[in-house]
Amino acid sequence: MKKKNNLRHRIVINMPYLLLETLIRNKALSLYISNLISGREIKVRYENNITEFFSIKPISRILMYSFSWSNTKEGYTFWHDMYDELCDKCDSQ
Repeated sequence: MKKKNNLRHRIVINMPYLLLETLIRNKALSLYISNLISGREIKVRYENNITEFFSIKPISRILMYSFSWSNTKEGYTFWHDMYDELCDKCDSQ
């Protein structure tokens, strides 16, 4: 449990502010982190490279590459709407 909480903490402190703000505003931060940890091989592939993962540009692509949106409880549309919001903020797609 402690290792998982430590990973959650590392995700939040390394996440770009714009992504963090968008997730918080949409009440999706915890959902995002849970899906990121379970949906990707972040435990193996990115645990030591989390800074590198969150440096992907444009920022909207971080959300796109995080996990398969359609395989989450929230569904594709939920995450796509957030992606569109990020694209509008950073003028990228």
